[in-house]
Amino acid sequence: MNGAREASISTHGGALAIAAAAATAGAVSAAIEEWSASEIIMFAESAAAEAERRWPADCSTRFARTVRNLYDDFKRLRELQPAEVAARSFPDRPMTIVPLALSLATVMDSAEQAILLAANVGGDSDSVASIAGGILGARYPDTANQGWYDTVEAVNRHDLLTLVRDLVDLRQRRT
Repeated sequence: MNGAREASISTHGGALAIAAAAATAGAVSAAIEEWSASEIIMFAESAAAEAERRWPADCSTRFARTVRNLYDDFKRLRELQPAEVAARSFPDRPMTIVPLALSLATVMDSAEQAILLAANVGGDSDSVASIAGGILGARYPDTANQGWYDTVEAVNRHDLLTLVRDLVDLRQRRT
């Protein structure tokens, strides 16, 4: 919780952003542990609620409740289409961006498909695609597009696979 807060406050320091960072960190952690979609969303919702308790904001906004409501809404849909997703939750403000990403990451089963869907929704689609794709990549690594990864790695030269191995080692030492 504190790590998510500290990572977000330099650019997104408001209480809502901290709740979003906590929810995202919780979802990634649960995805790495191979939890089910409902467990992932429950953990993300719980992390957001805890952040809201620790760093309260305007009581008219409850991020954790929005996460749950949007997940429940998307879970009922038979098929996700960009226009339908945009009509239900256009990602143009803080209360829609991360909840939409978390919902896509838990109702879909492909990182590539979630990224493509998010990219076609509009709004802050790069944030939605990054968050949903990252969580789904943790859940289903084989659904990440290798060609996209290779291009990003060739351009940025971050050696992300070494970073992933280091993070896994760090995580295993803490558990």
